[in-house]
Amino acid sequence: PPIETIENSRRSAPFLVTLLEDYVCIPYSINPKLKRTLFLASVWIITYICYTSYHLSRKPTSVVKGTLRPKCVEPDSPDNLSNRTNESVICPQGWEPFDGVEGNTLLGSLDYSFLFSYAIAMFFSGHIGDRVSLRYFLTIGMIGSGAMVCLFGAGYFFKIHVIEFYIAVQIAAGIFQSTGWPGVVAVMNHWFGRGYRGFVLGVWNTHTSVGNILGSVIPGIWADTDWGWSFISAGLIIIVCGVLVFFTLVSDPNQVDLPPPTHNKPENEDENDLTPLITRGEPPRAIGFFNAFLIPGVLEYSFALFFGKLVSYTFLFWLPLYIQNTEIGGKYYSGMISADLSTVYDVDG
Repeated sequence: PPIETIENSRRSAPFLVTLLEDYVCIPYSINPKLKRTLFLASVWIITYICYTSYHLSRKPTSVVKGTLRPKCVEPDSPDNLSNRTNESVICPQGWEPFDGVEGNTLLGSLDYSFLFSYAIAMFFSGHIGDRVSLRYFLTIGMIGSGAMVCLFGAGYFFKIHVIEFYIAVQIAAGIFQSTGWPGVVAVMNHWFGRGYRGFVLGVWNTHTSVGNILGSVIPGIWADTDWGWSFISAGLIIIVCGVLVFFTLVSDPNQVDLPPPTHNKPENEDENDLTPLITRGEPPRAIGFFNAFLIPGVLEYSFALFFGKLVSYTFLFWLPLYIQNTEIGGKYYSGMISADLSTVYDVDG
């Protein structure tokens, strides 16, 4: 390609990658196959870490629910060790406003605030991601998500007991979190052709489970005591990962003077029967929202994913609390142990 084209594409490459290519170990004269292999591996690893941190930062809310709103018991219940009979329901000290009788409802409001904003923002994130630098797009989303998670945890240290504060933080977190999936999928599509969409991308997709496991184990350390640190730790992790993405993620092969991947077509497919999405010389155009529905399989996969997510997000947000409030083998487990036990679902998944 012309020198001018190379220079323009390289200006959009991450600073650290450009530095390594120019001065350290990846000059442009390197074997093209080896060079492509190195970048394929780096993109796979960086996007894996990226979306792992997205899922990790979603878990603290479910991990600390049992601390925010401990289990309420009837006065005559064997679980009530205080033996007080002058109250109809006894709720141990939690975190106002979640420790009252309506605590579970308020905890649920945190979930649907996050999910509703996440779902609405997802419609726009896909369009924005097609039109801007994916590296910047993911970096802003990750740092913004981390900031919102830390802000939620700051409620513990600043003694904030206003439900509107936590709902507002969850809404903002959902908006930033919506950048994750369309961003990493677009990057992977730029690098990996159809021939990689089996084992390689199947293993790559385990990042959701790994993120959920880490998001249970790490925040669970502080679940029973200083629950604010559960959020601060998760928020700082995704912020650090966002900085890593900004300095290292090559979102498109042309940024490092490599050709796009070859997308295999079926043997019985005639090129003359195909209508090209773009013609030679035209810049790539993002597909419209309604045109996306016309792509074969989009609606079917959407409905399948809807019911799959319905189950997975129920476990994601409520399994630690369910374990903590359920008698298992004649005893109840702490928030930390409940968080650890909830990881079995993701290990098997």
